[in-house]
Amino acid sequence: MISTLAFSILTATVSPWQNPQNNGWIPANAELVAHIDLTAAVGSTIGKALLKSSKEIEVDSIAGFTDWTAKLKLRLGRDITAITAYTVPPEESSPVLIISIIGDPEQLFDGLPDDSGYWMRTIDKHAVHSFKSEKQRFYAYSAKQSEGAVPVVFCKELDELFAAIEVFQGTIPSLKGSANPIAKIKGLPGTFLRVVASDVTKLIAKSPSSALLKESTGMTLMAGEVNDGFFCELSVGCKSEDSADNIASMAQGLIALSRLIATNEKTPANIRKARRLLLNAIQVAPDANRVQVSFRCVAAELAKLIQRNK
Repeated sequence: MISTLAFSILTATVSPWQNPQNNGWIPANAELVAHIDLTAAVGSTIGKALLKSSKEIEVDSIAGFTDWTAKLKLRLGRDITAITAYTVPPEESSPVLIISIIGDPEQLFDGLPDDSGYWMRTIDKHAVHSFKSEKQRFYAYSAKQSEGAVPVVFCKELDELFAAIEVFQGTIPSLKGSANPIAKIKGLPGTFLRVVASDVTKLIAKSPSSALLKESTGMTLMAGEVNDGFFCELSVGCKSEDSADNIASMAQGLIALSRLIATNEKTPANIRKARRLLLNAIQVAPDANRVQVSFRCVAAELAKLIQRNK
């Protein structure tokens, strides 16, 4: 469950951050940071539609997590308020996941199945929890806070967990006040999902699309709702204005091809209509040495599409 969730967050295609603690929970050398404000997301029009649809069509990355929290009697957005994930060099390092919870963090470990191999031990004066999920062993630690939500850190490796603990304690520099470009990204009003990468080439090095984006640098993705409208904004930095023009042209061509396919494919008419509406709402344009991709629509209309085409 945890590994699926972390993967979903990091591959879903954040800021100064309002949370987590204005970057104080994230190391200064973070290369990728993702953050979802569950309180805002679950309360949004799109969030409600996605949660309802995930239960009906069994989307594992969402439904599996909500089933787990339901067993623990934890409410998304109320008890679990946010989820943050980040990666640091080297590339072999596993993502670090932080779940922010109101109340006793021990709730997250209650009700684990007997075959989870759960244990809690004091290691180097830290209370470390460990359990298995999807055949992967995880290590966890709850960082005490003077007020607000309590962050619970999950890692695949014990040494990575202790590195995360040192960030909380201040012995490893955090993103707050650092020179890392990620720390300087400004958030948009109404944002509940934010993903920021300082170097896109590392993310797509093994991807079929790597040739398309080999001239790109940093990336910022933000999604949310404001004034009854849903938005998703993707900004990709490029090494030059020519690179931005080329990437924008390629992206526009892919969207045009997708529109053609959506018009002629042999699928139910309602699905073809929904895909055309979604594709027509995407705008791509170069802006100096960046490529801006924007998707905006009325949140209620998108929610209806989600429900009709589940």
